[in-house]
Amino acid sequence: MSVVTIGAGLGGLLGGWVVERIGRKLTLMFCAMPFIFGFTIMIAAQNHWMLYVGRILTGLASGVTSLVVPLYISEMAHERVRGAVGSCVQLMVVTGIMGAYIAGLFQGWRWLAITCAIPPTVMLMFMCFMPETPRYLLTQGKRREAEEALRFLRGPHAPVEWECDRIEEASREEEGHFSLADLKDPGIYKPLGVGVMMMLLQQFTGINAIMFYAETIFEQAHFKNSDIATVVVAATQVVFTAVAALIMDRAGRKVLLILSGVAMCVSEVVFGIYFKLSTMEHGNSSLLKALSGTHGTVSETPPNDLTWLALASMGVFITGFALGWGPTPWLVMSEIFPMRARGLGSAVCVLTNWTCAFIVTKTFQNLMMMKDITVVETNYTEYGVVLKYKKMDKEYTQVALYGRTPVLRPELIEKFRSFVLSLGFSEESIAVPVIKDGISYNGGYGLDLIARREVRTVKTGSREPSRVYFNPAIVSTQVTIANRY
Repeated sequence: MSVVTIGAGLGGLLGGWVVERIGRKLTLMFCAMPFIFGFTIMIAAQNHWMLYVGRILTGLASGVTSLVVPLYISEMAHERVRGAVGSCVQLMVVTGIMGAYIAGLFQGWRWLAITCAIPPTVMLMFMCFMPETPRYLLTQGKRREAEEALRFLRGPHAPVEWECDRIEEASREEEGHFSLADLKDPGIYKPLGVGVMMMLLQQFTGINAIMFYAETIFEQAHFKNSDIATVVVAATQVVFTAVAALIMDRAGRKVLLILSGVAMCVSEVVFGIYFKLSTMEHGNSSLLKALSGTHGTVSETPPNDLTWLALASMGVFITGFALGWGPTPWLVMSEIFPMRARGLGSAVCVLTNWTCAFIVTKTFQNLMMMKDITVVETNYTEYGVVLKYKKMDKEYTQVALYGRTPVLRPELIEKFRSFVLSLGFSEESIAVPVIKDGISYNGGYGLDLIARREVRTVKTGSREPSRVYFNPAIVSTQVTIANRY
């Protein structure tokens, strides 16, 4: 998922330059092409590198789009409805996310890529009939084209000459070309600071980690029908983003940001409490029983009276985000910069947004992997470790025994064997190391015994052999981290 944010950050920089050179309309048409090419590559992908290239291209287009669409709408909309119309940018984003979630319930990833290629194709076709923004046309000295664009937008009898005069007057006050010396101007660096800080705070709410890994989060929270719960969360975001669009100009940006922040803070605390309670309820007791030889199975389902807390807290978080921190930063970005710095200022804001998104999603992915590590102390002062991890579209479970001493006792081997067999592993999945003079030799990674098994293949329904090979140094690192906690 984090690959998309890399492309989007580059797209933000590219979009800031392109939008001033060829205009808002042509930039939108231009960014449809990486979307189409990216999804086409993913549809035809034969290996993970093709998927990476496709994701980077779609990320590049997303970065350009996230910059130019707010500008296009802000410069086209009437000032009386600019807040409501500007909020529709975020509304359409979350509507698209919900549509992708729903399509994912019924389609494999190739068909999902085909479905996702349709909207940019439609956008490319319809943008051929849309005008350039009047403000950009006037800055290029194209008064007649600007009046025609306003008649298209406002109607044939609208006072377009008067509106053009107002735009030209405002543009004269902001005329000139941007230079680095302008960064000393409070009219430049203050809006830039506000825009960058809002983008940073928006991403560090964790929204992209939530939306990218929503289904995984619900699975980790042991919520039944995690895919359905994900769609419910996305639908909640659509509804309350629409509410934000309706009340944005009445309530004001600042009030909505404060209410949004409070709601998200409370919900994340509650969600953390849920995870803590579910962990306490399902500690290591069942694993200890398996290791000690007593009867017991590993349970992964918390009490039913707690599962509602996961969905409720997630719903409150999404509601809070949708009301304030979702639409407002993009709207503010399109409003606060003077004309001469609008392209560069917006590019810096978009770059900040997607860079922070990369940090959040990548860090979150690693934290989710660490959460899956369960450390169990046995009667032999050894460690049993259950490690779940994902690789591409597959999810694996590894059960390993980490020894504090290189001496490998036969009774410990039997305990480990009984443990992994109780979890459903096959005999063939258990790897016993070479033993010489009572000492195990395992390549220096400190793993005495290891059993590997694939749990399931996500979405595709196909299965791989029970033996899964990967770098044991990675496992050793994860186990070492687990031992600290």
